Amino acid sequence: MPDDTPPFPRPQPSNLRPPRKDSSILLAACTLFAGRPRHDAEERHVFAELARNLLPNTPTNDRRRIASLLARHPDCPPDLLAALADDEDSLTAYPILQHVPNLPQEIILRQIERGPDSVRKAIAERPDLGKIHMDALCRLAGDEVVRSLLARGDVKVDARSSALLLARRSLAKGLRADMLGALTLTPDILMRNFPYLSADLQQEAIAAAELENIVNQTAGLPPAATKCTAPSTGLENLAQFSMSADRTAVADTLKDAFGWSQDTIRHIVSQDHGAALAVALKALGADVPAATTVMMRLAGERLNLTAIRRALNVYQSVSFGAAAAIAGSWATAEPAASEMAFPDHDPVYAEHQTKRPATRAATGPTHAADWMDTDRPVALRGRS
Repeated sequence: MPDDTPPFPRPQPSNLRPPRKDSSILLAACTLFAGRPRHDAEERHVFAELARNLLPNTPTNDRRRIASLLARHPDCPPDLLAALADDEDSLTAYPILQHVPNLPQEIILRQIERGPDSVRKAIAERPDLGKIHMDALCRLAGDEVVRSLLARGDVKVDARSSALLLARRSLAKGLRADMLGALTLTPDILMRNFPYLSADLQQEAIAAAELENIVNQTAGLPPAATKCTAPSTGLENLAQFSMSADRTAVADTLKDAFGWSQDTIRHIVSQDHGAALAVALKALGADVPAATTVMMRLAGERLNLTAIRRALNVYQSVSFGAAAAIAGSWATAEPAASEMAFPDHDPVYAEHQTKRPATRAATGPTHAADWMDTDRPVALRGRS
């Protein structure tokens, strides 16, 4: 027979008005319900009907306490848990999203889009994430949330989302090797993000570019275009301005020669550990003396002798065709503005989140059972 049970109504903005006299009835009923680990079918039915009728008029603070009480209860009605998980108040939805399995997928996606990052972090720990949820987290979540998602070890991000994540420079700089394993790093992604990669990944990018160069040579194709308008002039100007330590003029020379973004040029001139500058010099056709001079002048203040030697080894080992392919890809390394989303960070939520355990302990039953422990995510439930 079809299920004619009406869905739980959403709490309305009228909650902000003075509460009705019966507004605390649901909290009292939930406290009694949570005091026992098991209930028969009739008790569950009566409780579900009571919750369905009273939840829309329950104040926000009571809904938060109810969510903490019921997040791990084995007999809590699924419709009530879904309604709490879909609550627009993040502190109400948080414990449900963190601990309750098998929630409707559309609710999880809606809460990712709604935010803030405290809610997204709870969702990132869920074991039942689908591809649509991981894509949404990669697009909307802050750096800390994305790092926790990538560190799980059981997720794989597709190439498009991987490219967007690496384009977020503050995120890319803090990715560990185990986090990078969750990304789909195609040769194109590696080459486009070369200046911002670790030394190991830069070697992978060079290897991919060398392979592409060999394939092109075998097929009789010319080397990849560097998008350099005047290599000889660019190299001459670069050597001249580097001798005078004029970084602004050096940056303008690289921009005129390659068409790179200001962010890429700034990184190569002031922050890079030398490999990207070495590739740029090889793409410009610099010989060893010129490359050494420019490297010493531009990077000598921030890099020690060992690092400069390592960068010059990159210059000598990479072929012109591979360097041209890598440097030429940087002009298109910045994603379109429409593809990038910048997460919202509200410190109010972070403050509330740190206070949640105290609030939960103060409002829970005096004989809290094991199933009421909401301090661990559902993925770790049952583990010692």
